[in-house]
Parts: sequence; C-alpha cells; structure tokens
Amino acid sequence: MLLVRGRLLVLSASLGFLGGTVGANAHASADTAAVAVRCASRAFTVTYDPAGQLKILDYTYPRRDKAPGAVATGRVLGYMDSLTHQLSPFCSKTKPRPLPSAARTRALAGPYPRGSEVSRVYCMKELAVWDTAGHSVELEMRPLLNRAERSIGTRLLARIDSILVFTASVTRRDGGYSFDYFRCLRNPGF
Repeated sequence: MLLVRGRLLVLSASLGFLGGTVGANAHASADTAAVAVRCASRAFTVTYDPAGQLKILDYTYPRRDKAPGAVATGRVLGYMDSLTHQLSPFCSKTKPRPLPSAARTRALAGPYPRGSEVSRVYCMKELAVWDTAGHSVELEMRPLLNRAERSIGTRLLARIDSILVFTASVTRRDGGYSFDYFRCLRNPGF
C-alpha cells in the first residue's frame, strides 16, 4: 500500500492497479469516496459469482446486415468485490451523481441475492430496438457503510445514457443485485 498526497494506491498481482481516493477523515462519507466513470460502450454484461466478485464486461452489436445479437468485445469495464474496486483506464472520469430515489430503485426487478451459481445480467438501452443502442455506460462505485459509518462493502450503480439500469452490492458475506426489467436480461443464452 502506498499513500501519495491523499490518493491511496494499491498494487495487486492478480488485479493490476487499483485506486481510490482517501479523505482526511478515515470514515469518509459515501459521497466523497464515490468513483464514477463514463465509457464509450453500447451495452454491458455483469457477471456476479458466488465468491462475491462482480465483473462488468463490454458488449457491442454487429453491423445491421449481420444477424442481430450481442457480441463481447473482450474489454472489462470494471471489477469489484467487498474490499476493492477497479474501473477501466479507457473510461473518462466523471462526477458521481446523487443516489437514486427510493421510488426509482423500487422500480427495478429484484433484489436477487448472491447465489450458489454465477449470475449474468445483460443490459442495453432498449431490448426490442437494435438501432437505438446506448452510446455511453456510466459506472459508479461507492462504499457501503454501516451505522457506525464504516465501510462494509461496495455498491455499484450502472446507467446507460443516464438511465439507471443496474445496481449491485457486495459484502464479505452476502450481496445482491437489481436491474431494469425492460432494459436488461437475467442469465441470457449468449
């Protein structure tokens, strides 16, 4: 671990570079510790495994004359578990947004608990409209805090063209996820 001018740098052999901002107070609020990026991506898939590791993978669409369907690009947009988070360096940093309203999060399907098998959720702008696919994916990761204001995990908020489509939380023991039923598919066949 290396502390350089208020920036915590963590090196890990398996994950590469991980970074997060540290404030002057050890119990920083969720708003000051949130990290947000915007990626030039048309769609994404989130894989959530039983060990509590969550990966956000980039997807695109083939040209119109090809068969419709999602195609993986091989890029990883982000990774998180209960202690660490990593966002892709090719995404541009943005200012974190306020947390969504309770009404908006209740409108999402779920919450689905972290299970004994890998869960996958594929999200795009509209399920039935291939030509109007999203142009940007916004990812925001912030710590989950307990009542004593201590971090107990990580929370993910994902938006496509500013529309909240996916939320997830990861702690050491449990976690869960919710998604927009009209813009996402749970455990797709591709």
